[in-house]
Amino acid sequence: MKRVIHWFRRDLRLADNAALHAARSGSRQVIPVFCLDTNILSRPDVGAPRVWFLLESLRELERRISAHGGRLVVLRGKPEDELPRFALAERAEAVFFNRDYEPYARRRDEAVTARLEAAGVQVRCFGDLLLAEPESVLTADGRPYSVFTPFYRAWLALPKAEPFPEVQDFGGPSAAPGPGVPALEETGFALPPEFDIAAWRPGEEAALRRLRTFVEDGAASYEHRRDLPSVDGTSRLSPYLKFGNISIRRVYRETASFPKFVSELAWREFYFHVLWHWPEVEHCAWQPGKRDLLWDDDPARLEAWKAGLTGYPIVDAGMRQLLAEGWMHNRVRMIVASFLTKDLHINWQEGERHFMLRLVDGDLAPNNGGWQWAAGTGVDPRPIRIFNPWLQSRRYDPEGAYIRRWVPELAGVPPEHIHEPHLMTVDEQGRSGCIIGKDYPAPIVDHRIERQVAMERYRAARDRSQRTLF
Repeated sequence: MKRVIHWFRRDLRLADNAALHAARSGSRQVIPVFCLDTNILSRPDVGAPRVWFLLESLRELERRISAHGGRLVVLRGKPEDELPRFALAERAEAVFFNRDYEPYARRRDEAVTARLEAAGVQVRCFGDLLLAEPESVLTADGRPYSVFTPFYRAWLALPKAEPFPEVQDFGGPSAAPGPGVPALEETGFALPPEFDIAAWRPGEEAALRRLRTFVEDGAASYEHRRDLPSVDGTSRLSPYLKFGNISIRRVYRETASFPKFVSELAWREFYFHVLWHWPEVEHCAWQPGKRDLLWDDDPARLEAWKAGLTGYPIVDAGMRQLLAEGWMHNRVRMIVASFLTKDLHINWQEGERHFMLRLVDGDLAPNNGGWQWAAGTGVDPRPIRIFNPWLQSRRYDPEGAYIRRWVPELAGVPPEHIHEPHLMTVDEQGRSGCIIGKDYPAPIVDHRIERQVAMERYRAARDRSQRTLF
């Protein structure tokens, strides 16, 4: 073909990009296009940190494309309108893009494809975001897996594709007029004052450096350090995978010799497969019997949780890390999610929405899957999981280093009280420089009591569900 379009979406890179490689291999010129989708930007669960990371990734992509003799065209509007209009104006013979799995993305891509094909423009779609497509990992009788362990065995046994070569040129820049990547303010977003942009360097080059650092310094000890929030023991690749600054094939190839980390990659894939086969989980519990769980409507407690002012240091540290970095350590994500749903009895969807608004790696499938796992409403069901935040804190942050970093009010609290500072005597509070109720809040709930309340509510939901079966 003479001229084609590559539509960038969740693949903001030139190396190992399935659709881009195919587009360049089969044409004289590739016009790289990104569409700022106003349907997505107007969603109530889209937050400024994520949009900032996207725009900065696009800026780096724009520079890389220019260095390779091309020009990134940035459209803005509804893709089903903008892509066909642009393709016809540029006389493009085909539009290439990589597959997405979210319910909105599926509807969008169907609409874009229909309009392009009606206009006589070919459409080529490729698998790129996952190592295994949702149709390829099924039970013996052709059903999707709803339990992780058998899914993992089947997924692990499948062959994994090798990375594609980097695209070196685009056959010349497009002459199409249009603005470049806009400033964040031009999209209607503003970063919250707590957010520290220095915590991240978006883009393909930064993603490759982070992977290299993890493989060289962290992957071998990942199994032993991944649950310790005070150390840099995780990959921190999630934002780069979210936006496709790096490919999952490259990550897998570099980390395949580290089984525990590979199992975490499989969890990511598992949740994408769940979303593909059960798209309703975007809006409700996967387990029908848990859809009528009794939740409390308590705005004051919800706001205390969001602000990191619950009086539970490990919870507050995690929530403040989220505000500052747009990211939270995975072990702490589980702790704060259990606390919201099992101690405060607030609907998991409130937490899911808050995470999506604050995370730079906010990704529907893994975020929804993680929250439903913590709330006990999703796939891979287990007996009721209720994390004791005090025990979790002692086990995974024994010296309180993570707590002291993110909750500076507690910096002077001695180690024996760092996990439960409310147990200090008045004299101890004075010596530590932290007066409970003044400098730092007392616990807003009693975990021992709320654990029993949660147990009763989950048992009641189970009993109601069982009665409907008979």
